[in-house]
Amino acid sequence: MKYSVTDWGQLYFMQHIGYQQTTAAGCVGMVMFGGVLGNAVWGYLSDVLTDKLPKGSRTPRAPALLLSAMLSMLFLHLFVFFIYEGVSEVRTSFLCFLVGLAIDG
Repeated sequence: MKYSVTDWGQLYFMQHIGYQQTTAAGCVGMVMFGGVLGNAVWGYLSDVLTDKLPKGSRTPRAPALLLSAMLSMLFLHLFVFFIYEGVSEVRTSFLCFLVGLAIDG
């Protein structure tokens, strides 16, 4: 999912949303920046949740994985329905950051 956003995101922002090339590249960069932070956040959450589960659990990281997947779907849904031509670049960048944060979990 991340690769589709990062590979085609800039083209989508330029052709469908009407952003300039530098603005579109900045939005895609926010996905990557969110991904860097997402790795650390989800790793920490996974470790915390693993410590809370009983020993011998077969899938100790499943709760963190499910939460990450649900948030990814939520943020992508918000992205599809709340990013349109004429929308604020700040809103777009923020949603791109959240998508990156959730996808890299």
